[in-house]
Amino acid sequence: MKKKWILTIVWLASFVLCLCLVESFFYFKNGDGIPFLLSDDRVAAWRPVRNLYFPYLSGVLAFWFIRPFPPAKTLQAGKRRFTLAICCTLLFNVIVLFIISQVYWNYQEGTNAIENINDAVTMAAWFSFVVAPVNAFYFGGSSS
Repeated sequence: MKKKWILTIVWLASFVLCLCLVESFFYFKNGDGIPFLLSDDRVAAWRPVRNLYFPYLSGVLAFWFIRPFPPAKTLQAGKRRFTLAICCTLLFNVIVLFIISQVYWNYQEGTNAIENINDAVTMAAWFSFVVAPVNAFYFGGSSS
C-alpha cells in the first residue's frame, strides 16, 4: 500500500508543481518588465495542463478501487512493476516540467509561455505510450 501512496503522491505533486509553475508566469516578468502571461491568459494556460493530467490522475484514483489486472505472482515481480512505474512517471513529469520551465531560461529570446505549455502537452502525448500502460498495469494489478 505504501508504494501506491508514493506513486499517487508523485502524480499529484507533479500536477500541483505544474500548476504552480504555470501560475508563476502571471507574476514574474521578462527582461522588459512585462509578465510572461497576462491574467486574461489564465484559462488558456491552465486548460492544457488540466487536459494533460486529468486522464492520468483519474486512472490512478480509479485503480485504487478496481483491479482489472491480475496481481503480481511474486514479491519480486511486484517490485519490478513499481520500479518501472515510478521511473516512467518521474521521467514523464520531469520532461513536462522542464519544457514548461523553459520560459525562465529563454525569456530574452521572446519565448511564449502558452507555446511552451502546449509544447509540453505535445511532448507528453508522445511519451504517454510509455507511462500510461505502465501505471495502469501497476495500479490495476497492485494490491500493495
